[in-house]
Amino acid sequence: MRNDITTATLKASKGLNAKQHEEWTATAITRWVDSNCKGRLALTWNTVLDWPIKKVWESLGASIEELEQRRTLYQSGSFTAALRGWPAHWAYVSGNSRLSCSMCVLASVHDIQNGAKHNLTTWLELALMEKQSGWSFQQGKWLSTLDIDILKQVQFSKRLSKTLHELCLAKRWGLLFTIALLKTTPLTVSMLWQNQALEAITTIVSSKSICGFKQHL
Repeated sequence: MRNDITTATLKASKGLNAKQHEEWTATAITRWVDSNCKGRLALTWNTVLDWPIKKVWESLGASIEELEQRRTLYQSGSFTAALRGWPAHWAYVSGNSRLSCSMCVLASVHDIQNGAKHNLTTWLELALMEKQSGWSFQQGKWLSTLDIDILKQVQFSKRLSKTLHELCLAKRWGLLFTIALLKTTPLTVSMLWQNQALEAITTIVSSKSICGFKQHL
């Protein structure tokens, strides 16, 4: 029960343990319904919080084994075979352990690496912000130290984007949206959207170590 915003007469008493709180919540729901839903009853409902991963995928009509098979196909470049008919978001097939922002401060090292590979411009922009601010994206972990073959990923992303559009898993930008975005985006940022910019950055750092990338951003 969300005590902070629930009507006072329905709030759970302080000092209850988890089991007692659940019992109180059940009683409060009954009283709330009996009162013709008078007042506000707010609940935190994490329906799958205690489910094992296997059960989560089964509820979606998939399985851990199927996911692993699709991931293998995806990594081999067989995007259509990997993604066609998959009931959940394609990011899981791409290798992510959870679905979040492409670059999430709460993400694992693996998911950060995967997010950067699939969103090169976002990664580079955030890495530049690290350099300018002196602060790392995660404590002690710098995006600018990720070892990614940019040119290889550009080609990878082109093929993937084509497949996502063909399978209706992604939409192309509309003309009006594109114009509005370009009007409000600084030129220095929009330049990062060009493959030529990615290639130029790659040329600068190609002969450097990973740490060299950080020095030249």
